[in-house]
Amino acid sequence: MGKIVIHAGMPKAGSSSVSAWLGRHAADLWSHSGIRLCVAQAEDRVVRVRPYVRGSPNSSSLLLAAVAAKEHRGEILESFAASLEERVESDGIVVLSSEAFAPFFCQPDTAYLAALQDLALQHEVQVAYYVRPQNTTLEAAWRQWGFRSGVSPSAYIASQQCALRYVETYRSVRRLAPDVSFVPRPFRRDLLDVNVATDFDRRFLRGPHATLAPDSTWENQGLPLDVVTALRGAPKGLLWDSPHDNRALRQVKKLTERLDAGESEEVCRSRRILDRYCHDLYEAGNRELIAELGWDTDAFIQGVGDEGVSGDLSVLDEPLDVARLAARASATPHCARRSN
Repeated sequence: MGKIVIHAGMPKAGSSSVSAWLGRHAADLWSHSGIRLCVAQAEDRVVRVRPYVRGSPNSSSLLLAAVAAKEHRGEILESFAASLEERVESDGIVVLSSEAFAPFFCQPDTAYLAALQDLALQHEVQVAYYVRPQNTTLEAAWRQWGFRSGVSPSAYIASQQCALRYVETYRSVRRLAPDVSFVPRPFRRDLLDVNVATDFDRRFLRGPHATLAPDSTWENQGLPLDVVTALRGAPKGLLWDSPHDNRALRQVKKLTERLDAGESEEVCRSRRILDRYCHDLYEAGNRELIAELGWDTDAFIQGVGDEGVSGDLSVLDEPLDVARLAARASATPHCARRSN
């Protein structure tokens, strides 16, 4: 019996950090621990699981191929499962990583889960599924992709709702793939084993005594919200062609790293609204996970009091006065920024 470990995100929950750590330590994991980092690569409706050599260890091409294949989607997933089984029989312990795996679980995808269930009857299959408090997830996603989508904040948040019902995802996967060890892990600094790379290593790979991974800033951090507000009006094609076109975004991030201004009161007020909205919508389900999985906390979404703040998302769509934001750029901070 072999072991398959699938790191499946979610997006904005340390996925880039885990992927980067795996790429840096692939050779050591194989030579010292017999853990083979692999990449799922799609070519002509066939997926091959190959040992990682260089570049990005992200296996996102599997999801892209499955979406593009349409009527041939079954062939894509069958070839993936067959190749993965060959690899684990050859190497013993196989690891795959991509936040693009997350949609297979949160939707959920019955064909993909059936393939994992079949593998789990012969091998140990573990899925590492890092989840972040929904309020900080939505803010981070808006700062990374949403503001470039051309839709309002409230519409973007509504489009992301189903993927963030973590307790429903957990129960669906347990029902459809009962022999797969599907392990949601709380992506919150105080609940991790020091940092997300160490947490992943200790919980899914080399055990509780694995070497501490160097702590570093979060990978792939988003832009400050006030900058995002100003950039929403940029014509399409000027800085990016799509929400996932990050060529110019990297340069913009470098420029904003030099800014040391506090956030506007509008941003602080919008955050309070988002926090309340997410608390009211998700926290009851979160607490079911806390109780069932033993997370060391009383509340996953923190800092939401009873001060009477409304969770009305339509307020987030009110236009901000850019001139007033610019005038406040050098003002004393009104509230703490939210990282990543």
